[in-house]
Formats: sequence, structure tokens, C-alpha cells
Amino acid sequence: MKKLAFIYLFIFVLFSCSTFPAKENTSDKRTGNSNISDDTEIVKKGWTFYSYGLYYKNAALLERKREQRNNLLKSAIEYFMKALSFGESLDRVYLQLSDCYYYLNNYEESLTWAKKSLKLNKKQFGTYKRIFYIYNVLRNYRKAAGIYEDYLKIFPNSIYIEYVLAEHYFKRLRDYKRAVRAFKKIITISERTSAEDYYRENAFLSLGYISYKKRKYDESIKYFLLARDINPENRNSAYMLAILYMNKYDIDNAEKYAGMYLKSFPGNILMHSIMGRIKYLKRESDVIRHFRYVRKSKTIDGLLARGLNYELINKDKEAEVFLKTVLRYKPNLLSSHVALARVYIRKNNRKAALNEFITAGVIAYKKDLFDIARENFTHAIRLNNKIPDLYYYLGRVYEEKKKLSMAILNYQKVMELKPNIDILLHIGYLHGLKGDRERSFFYFDKAIEMEPANSKPYFYKGLGFMRGSNYSNAEENIKKAIELEDKLERYYFYLAVVQEKQNKFNEAVKSLEKAIESDPKSARAYNYLGYLYAERNIKINRSLYLIKKALEIEPDNGAYLDSLGWVYYRQGKFKLALEKLLKAEKVLRLSNSPDPVVYDHIGDAYKKIGNLNMAIDYWKKSVKIMKNSDIEMKIKKYYKKRDREGK
Repeated sequence: MKKLAFIYLFIFVLFSCSTFPAKENTSDKRTGNSNISDDTEIVKKGWTFYSYGLYYKNAALLERKREQRNNLLKSAIEYFMKALSFGESLDRVYLQLSDCYYYLNNYEESLTWAKKSLKLNKKQFGTYKRIFYIYNVLRNYRKAAGIYEDYLKIFPNSIYIEYVLAEHYFKRLRDYKRAVRAFKKIITISERTSAEDYYRENAFLSLGYISYKKRKYDESIKYFLLARDINPENRNSAYMLAILYMNKYDIDNAEKYAGMYLKSFPGNILMHSIMGRIKYLKRESDVIRHFRYVRKSKTIDGLLARGLNYELINKDKEAEVFLKTVLRYKPNLLSSHVALARVYIRKNNRKAALNEFITAGVIAYKKDLFDIARENFTHAIRLNNKIPDLYYYLGRVYEEKKKLSMAILNYQKVMELKPNIDILLHIGYLHGLKGDRERSFFYFDKAIEMEPANSKPYFYKGLGFMRGSNYSNAEENIKKAIELEDKLERYYFYLAVVQEKQNKFNEAVKSLEKAIESDPKSARAYNYLGYLYAERNIKINRSLYLIKKALEIEPDNGAYLDSLGWVYYRQGKFKLALEKLLKAEKVLRLSNSPDPVVYDHIGDAYKKIGNLNMAIDYWKKSVKIMKNSDIEMKIKKYYKKRDREGK
């Protein structure tokens, strides 16, 4: 320790004599005298005391014994106090005193010196950091946030401080609104600077956790997927995605991410629980392997694993006890209802089995598990074939699976058991989707005959004509529907569609205005009207207002973002247009619904800012999805221009 102390002392004395600032040398230039003034000697003495203070402070931080550590800190304070009397760099000396008192756990005194330092120097990061730590120790989290907020007023693009502050809002203050704003700012800063991916990745992760806490599960999934785009090896994102997808009963994705997580952490009970439930529903053979990890747990997952395991080995009495217990806490747990139905079938309790199959079928249908839903509704129909709702749900399942003929058969069975004009119209609609227009109109006319004062058959008939590109007849029937019921937004919206197809621009505008009047929250009507103006390059300010109104209602709608970009394009704000159009592309890509129109618009925007390579690439993407002779002509034209210019 003495040897180490000597080394420290040598270093600090060396620094005090050579590197610390001194006042200007006042040598006599006339005589060539270079004698140092008395003032400079005083400064040197001040820095010597400062150096001794640093020596004792750093020695204290290396000392493990509390008493000796505290004594060293007190010695450091004595020397820093002596350094103060020389009046040089007081902000530094104040900060060192603050540090010493902090390590002595005298937080009030530490805060006093830190504030003195900050008053003299607003740009020294160490002072803000020390005050931030003090307030956190004192559990004054609001003031801790305030000190870093002050720092960001001076250095607004400090991504590190923004990140610390965002985490502080999230974890200590639980101020999710401010946390979200701060994390989004981090992402913005990182996109325009060369900041480490760490900040963007963790910002997306934190946004995912916040959305999860707020039960915004789709939004949460979006953020965790963005985090994985940056770092596919992040296990936390895989863990959360497995949970989120299982909550949505997207069992394929849940299985994918749970499997990923288990490769790194093979003993995780929750992931084995998810895998076990999925494999149980899929009736896969290795399901029991996963239940072995879970069934000893005293959680709901453990009880469920035991119940499902008992059902698989036909121990029905034990299975029933555990499964009923689980359902008391989680009444919508699909696997429990499926298992109980199988138990009741073996016990020949047909009524109880019917109820469980119906419940399981409805849960599966609502979770888009259509194969599982079909299986359970089919089992239910075998037990009782006189329930119209079972055929209705089975029809919906087949419709989702694109098996329209089977859907129609089930809807016809509903009509036999319980005639309903809505089902009749839906059968006609499905025949239209199959391309059988004659059969489709037969059902629409039959519905008109059944209820001539009902507006719906005329509207459906209008849609049928619209699908066949017979826009004049479509307009006639939709107008008839409006005569019978003139308060429905969708009637006016589709009337505008068929009118615009006939180049009846003014009529389409009036219809969309009526649609908005009928439903002031109709985002699609605002967007459609705004886009019509933008396409014709008229009333651009009105167009911008309408599209922004649509985005207020549906801020993440890719089509509306495209419209916004196109309005900016019309205004000549090509860089801003491109920014919005690329955002629209990203939203649509994440929802797996790329749009050729968006790609075309992006190509046009790139052309305007002089990037022909990117313009051509996006036009190619557009025609790859949907052939368009106008876009193909643009590709040929600008290929030649690019070659001529040698780009």
C-alpha cells in the first residue's frame, strides 16, 4: 500500500508541476527575464493541494476497509478545501468535494457542493451525473430526471443521456408516456447518426415491454420484431415474442420463438409450458417431454401440464380435477376445454362434451386457429346436429380457409334450421366470389323478395355489379339502398367508388362528404377524398388536411401514409414525401401487404431527388406485384437516361 501511495503521489506532483493550468507568464520582455510571478507560484500551490486531494480520494476508492477508506476521504477533503482558497477552477474542486462526501454517504453535503459546481459550469457532464446519482439514492426520482432534462437542453443530441433518462422514466418513475417519447427520440437520433445499434435495439425492446404492460400486444410484437431485426441473437425478444404470440394463439410463431429460447435456456419452465400446450393442440408425439419440465411447478402452468398429461394417458378422473382448477383461473384456455371435451366423451357425458367442444371451437375460431376450430365444431355437430350456430361457425371456418363451396353448404344448413336474410345475402356474396354471378344475383333477388323494404339486398347487389365492373348498375342499386336507409357511411363510400370509376368526380366528392357526415370518424372516407384531390393535383391544402385527419384516426395505416407522402410530392416537398412514402412501405411490409402503388410513388419521389437507380428499383418492385404499362414505360425511359448519363 505504501509503494502504491508513493506512485500516486509522484504522479500527482508531476501533474501539478506540468499539466495543470497556470496564469500567464509575466516575464520582462524588455530584459529577457523569465522569472515566474508570485501569482503563478500561488496557482501552482493551489494545484498541488488539488493533486494531493485526488491522490487521497483515489487511494480511498481502492481501500476495502471502511474506517481507513473514510479517513482517506477526509484527508482528500482537507486538501480540496485548501485548494479552494486559491480560487482556481473552483467548479472542479467543488465536484471533487461532492464526490468525497458522496462516498462518505453524506448525500446532502455532496449535493450542496455539486450544485455549487454546476452553478459555475453548466457544461461539465460529471456534475450532472453526480447530482443524478444523489437524487436516485435519496429516491427523489423526479428531481433526478430533472437534472438530466436540464443537461439535454444544452446537449439535445446526447443519445447516452437520452437513453438513461428514458430508462429512468420507464423503470423508476413508471411514466410510460415520457418513456415512450424518449425511446422514440433515441431511435430518431440513431437513424441520423452513427450511434451504436445497442441504443436502437434496447429502445425497441423497452417500447415492446411498455406496450405489453399497456396490453397493446400487436404493438408490442411489432417492437420486439424490430429489436430482432437489429440483433437476431437477443434472447429477451424471443422470450417475449413466444409469450405474445401464445397470448394471440398464433401457435406457429409461438412455437418458433419458444424453440429459439429453449436452445439457449433449455430448462425454462414457461417456454416448455408454451411448447407443451402447442404440441398438445397439434397432437404431436413429443408433448410429454415438455410437460416433464412443467408439471412439478405449483403455478397454473404446472397444474395445466399435469391435467393435459393425465388426459393423454387416459387418467380421466385426475385430469378432470386439474383441468377444472385451471379453468377457474383461466376460463378461456383453449387446451383445457379441448382436454375436458375428450375426457367427457370417454365418460359418455355427451352434454358436457358438447359444451366443451363448442367453447373450444369458438375460442379457436376467435384466435384464427381454423383447423382446430373446424375439428371441435365437427365433433360438436356429431353430438347435436340441430344447432344452427354450429353450422354458421363451421361456415365461417371454411370461408377463412378459402373453401367457399363448403362454406356455402354450411350456411344453407343454417337457412334450413333458422332462415335469416343476412345469411341469404352472404350466400349470394360467396357465389359472387366464386365467379358465379347468376347464382349470386339469384340470392340477392330472393332477399329483396323476402324483405323489400330492407336496404341491404340492394347494397349487396350493387357490390355484385361493382365486382363485375358494371358501375352504372352498381350505382343504381347502391342509390336504391340509400333511398331506404340514408345514414350508413359504407353506402356513400362505395357509391363514391363506383362514381369515381365512371369519372364522375364531383359526384364522388359529394358522396364522400356524405360518408363523413354519416360517420365523422370514417378514416377511409377522409383518406379517399384527400387522395382524389391529390391525384388531380387540386385543393392540395384541403387534401393535406383530410389525409392528416385520416391518420389521426388510424396513425399506422400504410395506405394513408402513402397518401400523405403523395400530397407532399404534389407540393414539391420531395424529400419529405420520400420519408413518408418509405414509412408507408415499412408499415405495409411489416403487415405482409406490399402495395404496387406505394412502390410506384416511391420510385417517382426518388426520380425527383435525382436517384434514378433507386427509382428504377422501386418501379420494378411495383410491376413485379402488378403489371402496369405506364410504369413499364417509365422503367424503359429512365433506363436509357441513366445509361446516357453514365450513372
